[in-house]
Amino acid sequence: MARPTAIADLAYKAAELGLRVVPLRPMGKVPWIENWQNDASSEPEQVDDWFRQRPQSNYGICTGYDGLFVIDLDGQEAIDWWRDQGYAPGAEVMTPNGGMHVYYRSFDIEVQTNSKKLHPKVDVRGVGGQAAGPGSMLPTGTYKGTLEAIANAPEAPPELIAIIPEKQSYTQIEYTGEQVEEASEKERSSLAWIVQRLQALPEKWHEGAGWHAAVFESAAWLSRMVNSGAYATTEDSAVTLLLTYTPVYPEDGWGPEKILEQWESARKVTTGQFAEPPSDDEEVPRLLPLLKAQEGAPEYTSKGGQFMDLIWTDASSDTDGARWDRRRQILLESFRGGLDMQHAFSLVAGCVAAETVIRQHDGRLVLFKEAKKAYREFLQEQASGVAAVEAGAVPSLAPVTPLFAAEEPIELLIDSERRDLKTETYRWWGTAYLEWVQGSVKLANMPYHRLHVWIILSTVLGMLGYIPREGKRLGVNLWGIIIGESSTGKTEALDKAESVIDAFFKDESPNLGADATTEALHDALIARDGQPSLQVIDEAHGLLGELSGTKGFRGDLITRWTEFYEGKVRASLRSTKKEISGKSATTSFSLLLQGTSAKMAKAMNTALWESGFLVRSLFVIGENIEPSEDDLDVRLIEGDADAAYNGMPNEWARAWVKNRDRLELEGAFPLKMEYEPAALARLNAAMRKMRAVLKSRPNQVALKPYAARFPNQVLKMSALVALSEAQKLVTERHVLIALEASEEFLRSAVAMAKLTTDSDFAQQVDAIEKLVAEKGGKWELSKVYRSMDAPVFEVNRWIDQLIAEQRVVKRQDGLGAPWVLAIAHDVERQAA
Repeated sequence: MARPTAIADLAYKAAELGLRVVPLRPMGKVPWIENWQNDASSEPEQVDDWFRQRPQSNYGICTGYDGLFVIDLDGQEAIDWWRDQGYAPGAEVMTPNGGMHVYYRSFDIEVQTNSKKLHPKVDVRGVGGQAAGPGSMLPTGTYKGTLEAIANAPEAPPELIAIIPEKQSYTQIEYTGEQVEEASEKERSSLAWIVQRLQALPEKWHEGAGWHAAVFESAAWLSRMVNSGAYATTEDSAVTLLLTYTPVYPEDGWGPEKILEQWESARKVTTGQFAEPPSDDEEVPRLLPLLKAQEGAPEYTSKGGQFMDLIWTDASSDTDGARWDRRRQILLESFRGGLDMQHAFSLVAGCVAAETVIRQHDGRLVLFKEAKKAYREFLQEQASGVAAVEAGAVPSLAPVTPLFAAEEPIELLIDSERRDLKTETYRWWGTAYLEWVQGSVKLANMPYHRLHVWIILSTVLGMLGYIPREGKRLGVNLWGIIIGESSTGKTEALDKAESVIDAFFKDESPNLGADATTEALHDALIARDGQPSLQVIDEAHGLLGELSGTKGFRGDLITRWTEFYEGKVRASLRSTKKEISGKSATTSFSLLLQGTSAKMAKAMNTALWESGFLVRSLFVIGENIEPSEDDLDVRLIEGDADAAYNGMPNEWARAWVKNRDRLELEGAFPLKMEYEPAALARLNAAMRKMRAVLKSRPNQVALKPYAARFPNQVLKMSALVALSEAQKLVTERHVLIALEASEEFLRSAVAMAKLTTDSDFAQQVDAIEKLVAEKGGKWELSKVYRSMDAPVFEVNRWIDQLIAEQRVVKRQDGLGAPWVLAIAHDVERQAA
């Protein structure tokens, strides 16, 4: 029998174009072959055979192969939402029910099939999915699009890939511990979720209900648990669960035997796959009775309110965001009041704002994760001083930890290299400097001093060499950013560094002062043509706050500073200063910015990372040092005070002058730095590892550009080590010294990237409140959406936060009136 339909011809053509095809039921969207995910074919002969069997079939295009995936937009509301996002266009197919399929390819991740995770009416069809192809018909109409466009679907824009969950991977390593006899909290949660998903299937069969996908995926999940001894689930109990909770439709051919077929298919697919063993830190504490949990609870919050009011009253609105924020407040206030994890967790589980969550299948696990996150936030605020506990509150019992305590170390060295760096062979000037600091400063905040090592070398040696990187000539100057509280030793660290710099330059100080206006900076660098320069700016959050926008008299400073970083000072034609008008200059410009964690995080935004300004800097975060009474006692220097202050700086200055003279024999400055092949290979290996680690971290909008530029910093640091030893050849030893220091700088940058993106959220929340206030304190909600350059669901998150904080109210001023946002007045706050 010939292929009699146009649909069959289109399916045949799809296979010829390399697309994987699966036959669908006539006038339907469900495959009629068993095990269709594995049997889908791009062989035209196979497609021809299917349509000879059932000539009136539709056809589907399988996703998950060669990176192909589909955004399935269900109706006009979803299409409008999609258009508002502004993503680069994909291959579009209009569906008979008024929706749209948008095809892309992804070569970086396997896109996971998921439902309603981007939007309530948007599905993603990736691995294990399919979508009806152009020409397929439903009772309501025909799918309209072109196969050529699908076959040539463009690569998905990175901003879309960033919000699509990746395909879940499963370990291929079998659990080797003892067989678990009792199910853990995580296992019980997983089983409850499977039951919930199966019970959500409709009682009566209708096409497209997702029966096959729900049963197969549930069976696969159960099978991986059965394969692992870390779970108590057995094959018998898994099959019993499927048969008990899966709806069947015998009259439509979907009886218990179909469930068993799905189970057998899942067992084959998951051979050698094991569910990830539940980790110890996911074991949820036992819930205490609420009366018991209250023992030791603080009477007042850190803001002076009644603590138990947070427990007994609901959030300010019935949104998920508002209730989440109420639970977060309870947890933070519990930890501030000195309660341990079990008591805080028990209190939040018993609060009004957790009533809906605690009834969910995994409610206890969700609340415990919230508690752990709040505890990390609490430790962070204790270290940074962002949120102080009011007088009368119970003091924290938690140890003081650095701002990046929650950040895992980024290790660029192997153990043997780390041991070698402690030997005399790897001793260098930086070692001697830090020993001098520790011996002469009573309470040294060492992260600051470790960064100053590189700022000193950048300033002293910056004009002596350059790096011939492919595509760009790099100077060896560096920028640094110090994050720390006002009383933690920034001034003492800077004094030490400046004493070394001043000893070398004597009366010709390279320090330009703190005037950061474009004009002042430009003029100072013109006057120092051919000489190194240093600018130190304390309380730099003010400067960064101005740079993060595009207005104001420092609006061009980012661009100009970037040029200064590259060693170029452009000519400026101004009649007011004739002595420098029209002159250009070369420079080695070093920069040090300092500020407190809370203010710097608020001043930084993602635009400053993306612009390249922040990614040129080495970050350090200071330790939270608490001086003892002995540390605060006044002491005087015994003996020669000048020798104590300036002895080592003068000695180093004389040594560097000799080194400079030796280097001058190699040629005119700046010298072209050379790298041993082993040194360059070791650097590249470390940077590949660094990029892989940072790629797995959140806050990619900040970390991606930082990872791209960080190799330049390591190149510069290793070159400075070589120059400090009068060498223009950079060896593997020099690179290892630079990599050791880089680990701290990277970890600090990751911490600040997280604070930056968190701060962006707060800034957007503030922006909406300001916008409403400028409109007279009340504005239509639809106009708020249009005024914000962001998707509606993002704007709703910011509005939910405002409502949770009782800063605005959302209301209708009459039946049929538009929804408005209004600034909350005292009466409304009290009512809330």
